[in-house]
Amino acid sequence: MLKIKVLIPAAKIAKKIDVNSITKKLASLDCFTVKKGEKIDVKKQLAEHGTEIGLAIIPELLNIAADVAEDLPELVAAYKGITPAEAAELDAIEEIKELAKDAGVLDFFVSALKKKSEGLA
Repeated sequence: MLKIKVLIPAAKIAKKIDVNSITKKLASLDCFTVKKGEKIDVKKQLAEHGTEIGLAIIPELLNIAADVAEDLPELVAAYKGITPAEAAELDAIEEIKELAKDAGVLDFFVSALKKKSEGLA
């Protein structure tokens, strides 16, 4: 469930994420090149080319992490009902994993980033 108090910090983070940089990087990889009309089996490509894909997007993910780092404590604080100062002391990776497991939070980010990539947000 995405609580209202979590919506504002989540929206601030979603606004800062440059999905186009990741999309362009992925599109440049051979494993995502297909003939017109063909569909990509993303799960298959991840299984076969996961290392290549990961290495290609790590720099983009690090740029995104740097862009949203200052907003993460506010998001975690709102989500957990603690202060931003307390949230800043928590393990970032563990907190991101917990947020990603919440269907409401995940759905919000997927929807917001999809709209952003389509130029609707």
